[in-house]
Amino acid sequence: MRPPSAFTGDGDPLSVENLKATRQEALETLASGLDAVLVPAGFARRPKALLWIRNSLLARTYVEVQRSQSGLGCYINLGRERPFEKAIPTYRNNTAWRLGLVAGGKTLPKWRHRDAISYVDLTEDPAFGADLVLLVRDYGLPYLRRCQGLLGHRVRPPEARRPASLPPDPA
Repeated sequence: MRPPSAFTGDGDPLSVENLKATRQEALETLASGLDAVLVPAGFARRPKALLWIRNSLLARTYVEVQRSQSGLGCYINLGRERPFEKAIPTYRNNTAWRLGLVAGGKTLPKWRHRDAISYVDLTEDPAFGADLVLLVRDYGLPYLRRCQGLLGHRVRPPEARRPASLPPDPA
């Protein structure tokens, strides 16, 4: 991700004039990729939101694209709530995790698993967005399927179970 000092200059995707368009393009691209993976898996997208939900009798699982406070990127969160809760995601009781934790600490060339996903990287490199969608498909969906089960409330991401002193598994 570029430093905050990149807010100057004409033609810079992070200039104040271009940031809104860059953010909109990045989120639309990411949302269309996630739609292609999540809707066939039984998730329904909330209108006008970057939130996909799948309900069952035992749990409600979701994938959410959360915008960062800085406005320069976003996070992909996955979680599980009790069925038919009114408000999700609530981020309580350790029920929501970032994509990087669910993927076991996997990283991509332009993204470390704990960092925000840069809007500029998403717009400049379509393959980067496709790689993130593949992480959701290959790691997120199997994880959320386990969360839908009878003991889904006990399921934790691989990195959340690892002691903090140990480094993530090599890619």
